[in-house]
Amino acid sequence: MKNWIISIALVAVFLGFILNLNAEDKKMSGDIYQFSAKTIDGKIQSLADYKGKLVLVVNVASKCGFTPQYKGLEEIYKKYSSKGFVVLGFPNHQ
Repeated sequence: MKNWIISIALVAVFLGFILNLNAEDKKMSGDIYQFSAKTIDGKIQSLADYKGKLVLVVNVASKCGFTPQYKGLEEIYKKYSSKGFVVLGFPNHQ
């Protein structure tokens, strides 16, 4: 389980650079807080709202049905959310 969580974290760091976020006119500075993304209900959410929290960005490939990672993500979220941990899931549309 621990190796699985580490793998997810490494993938999340990589995905943070390639996600389809609102970055057309912004210079990359290594700071995720300059971006915004569309929420599941279609609203624009600024990632600056997550300043001060530990953010895990995850590719959630739900359309393909490969979702066993949800259980582990939910477990670590429940365990650490009270300490400021959040999981941001972004679909890759595959």
